[in-house]
Amino acid sequence: MGYNYKAPMDTQNTDGIITNWINLRKSNGDVEAWRFANDNSNGRNACAIKVGVAYYYFKKWEILGQPVAYIWTEVPQSEW
Repeated sequence: MGYNYKAPMDTQNTDGIITNWINLRKSNGDVEAWRFANDNSNGRNACAIKVGVAYYYFKKWEILGQPVAYIWTEVPQSEW
């Protein structure tokens, strides 16, 4: 688990992201907990790799150059 290009800065609620991830791991697993913990304006560069399974990231959907949605996207390893 990590970030594409740029991670949130310490002043952008990184402690909240980590706390949420830790609290969600047991009920959701590592990857989904990472998704939920980062599904906010500061964590949308989050990504994860589940070894032998897939790569995950937030795909930004735009209309007229403006972001309208961020969709957690799975790319199966067979498509890498």
